[in-house]
Amino acid sequence: MELCCSFSHVTRRDSEMKCDVCGEGNLKSCSRERRIEYGGSIGTVLLHFSSCDTCRSEIVNEEQSLLNRRNVNRFKKMVDRVPLGAQIRSMRRAAKLTQVQAGALLGGGPVAFSKYENDDLLPDTGMATLLRLLIADPSLVERIKAQKNEMFVMTRKSLDESSQPDSRYWIPSVADDDDIEVVAPVVVESQESFSGSVSNLWEIH
Repeated sequence: MELCCSFSHVTRRDSEMKCDVCGEGNLKSCSRERRIEYGGSIGTVLLHFSSCDTCRSEIVNEEQSLLNRRNVNRFKKMVDRVPLGAQIRSMRRAAKLTQVQAGALLGGGPVAFSKYENDDLLPDTGMATLLRLLIADPSLVERIKAQKNEMFVMTRKSLDESSQPDSRYWIPSVADDDDIEVVAPVVVESQESFSGSVSNLWEIH
């Protein structure tokens, strides 16, 4: 069975930097498609690195490592049928929630949705199921919000508080601060596993 998905690719132009290996050559940003295997599926992921024009060494800097990890995570999400970051972001905005508010309402903490939406973190099975339901119907957020408010009021009453809290008390009023999403091509080619060993470029996990 073939699974295919394409993403827009944002190209970044690095400034000329000296090679740390030979100390003479200049580094130039490059990218290369790499075949990887995950969960019995084989696919291609675009990975970024820098190449020295003198000694031909290939070096991965911190920014490139982050982009590579996100691309590998997108591949894993596609295999596991987990919503991609762009889908999660669209759902959250349709529900009129900030990232911090979404973390407080749905779980995961104040920075979880920033990581989900940038594909830095793969949600667990329960969260992935919840996200799929909300993507299909963002209005379900209002039902979850109402239930949370009801539970909060009941808890306060059990503590003999004299005043009922504001219905929006549970949700922090913090301005949204979305990260810029950088996406690149990821293709899941087959559900069949490799007959031999598969190596990930630069030991990405």
